[in-house]
Amino acid sequence: MQTYPLLNIREALADADRNLADILYYTHTLQGDTEGHMPPDAATLLANIAAVREMLTELLPPALMKAIAEEQACYDEEEARWEPSY
Repeated sequence: MQTYPLLNIREALADADRNLADILYYTHTLQGDTEGHMPPDAATLLANIAAVREMLTELLPPALMKAIAEEQACYDEEEARWEPSY
């Protein structure tokens, strides 16, 4: 069975971005529920999260992005072999 570890790296980065998006959501919700009183220094937190999310988009070097794309193509070919043809 073929493994696709580079796709796992890509998915882990996507998970990180989703988790950071959750922090943004919960912070905005908490601010709304407390009329902006909680969490303390929310503006800095929100700015830091936005900066980290931006960094995630630039994290992968071009060679790794190319390798992930190639691995995705191999995965797609392998998956196509297992799908029933009607």
